[in-house]
This record gives sequence, C-alpha cells and structure tokens, in this order.
Amino acid sequence: MARKKTLTDQYQDHLLRIGRSPRTVKAYAHDLAVFARWFKQTTGEAFHPRALDPRDVQEYKGYLVQNGLKPATINRRLIALGRFFRWAKQEDLVDAGVPLDQVATLMGHETLETTKVYTRPIKRDLERAVRRAAGEI
Repeated sequence: MARKKTLTDQYQDHLLRIGRSPRTVKAYAHDLAVFARWFKQTTGEAFHPRALDPRDVQEYKGYLVQNGLKPATINRRLIALGRFFRWAKQEDLVDAGVPLDQVATLMGHETLETTKVYTRPIKRDLERAVRRAAGEI
C-alpha cells in the first residue's frame, strides 16, 4: 500500500507540474521543512496552513534575523512560505473566514487588491448570507 502524500509532497508535485526546476522544488521543500520544525517547536502544534497566523510569520522572520541569516536567505524562505500558502489557499486548505488582511500578510502581498484575486465565496457562506437576509436565521 502506498503511503499517503503529505502536503509538502502535494505541493512539490504542483511545483513540478507548473514547470519549476527540481532545484527550486528541493529548495522550497527544505524551506518549508525548516519552518514546520520551527512552528512545532514554537507552538507545540504540527504545521498546517489552517494553524498559521500572520504573527507566526513575523515571529519566524525575527527568529531568522536573530540567528544571523543573510537577508537574501530570509527573503527566500519567506517567499517559499508565501507561495506555499498561496497554493494552500487555492487548494482550499485554508479555512474561509480568515480576514483578508491576514491572508495578504501570509501571502506576502503589499495590497489587498492583489489578495482579492485569490478569494472566492464558498457556496455554503453564500447560502447562509441569503438565508440571513431573508430573515430565516
């Protein structure tokens, strides 16, 4: 029986499908693994996109700076994390209802307009809004 693919495995498959080089895929996987270890040590939780908070990203950046990493390395790791989060959002691995400004921070966007491209209402939320407007709930 084949082992179940992890989120990192699925993300690596995605990167290869969209034409990223094996070297880039390996670097992103490494950067995600480093973040996942840091996240587990810091929060006591296993890393999952749903568990991520913008403050975690800021604390992680501080951790990288404090450990003397070069700015280029820090930026690469944050970019890898942002791109992983963007993919996770596209795959609906992130809960709906996260404030848009938090999503923007996690994805590394400078403006909310950029983030809005990745948002779409969920049918359940639309149905609930219609029922609420009709006074049913």
